[in-house]
Amino acid sequence: MFALMLLILFILFVFQSSFSRSGDGVHPEPFVEIVIQCVDGSWVRVNGSGVVNCQVGRRFRVIVKLINLGDEPSPEGIDTAAGVLLAFDGGRVANYSLGDFDWAIGVAENLEVTEVNGSRIIELFSKSIKGRDMKIAYFD
Repeated sequence: MFALMLLILFILFVFQSSFSRSGDGVHPEPFVEIVIQCVDGSWVRVNGSGVVNCQVGRRFRVIVKLINLGDEPSPEGIDTAAGVLLAFDGGRVANYSLGDFDWAIGVAENLEVTEVNGSRIIELFSKSIKGRDMKIAYFD
């Protein structure tokens, strides 16, 4: 009976450790945060539904952060190892700074790849992101 209980505890330990949310040495934990500047100069984070709880002007600033919450880095040497896809409903990018990202593309309304300026859909790319690190880009 003791041996059976020991075997059950061993199996539970092995299964729990193999399915745990802790770092596994292979996979990063990406998280995207978007911050928008309001008309009054304050900053607000966009919630999961994309709703902004402040009034924005005709032209406003958007900060995009790609955060790796895990200790594991993304794969390295791959042009698209880490990235963020943004879609602006009713607006276009007038100016941008890639910040820590390596490159970006814009997507036109006919779904052709184009320049970032003037685009409503933008994809940011980075060749890698280290564990517990962050990449930031700015859009107007």
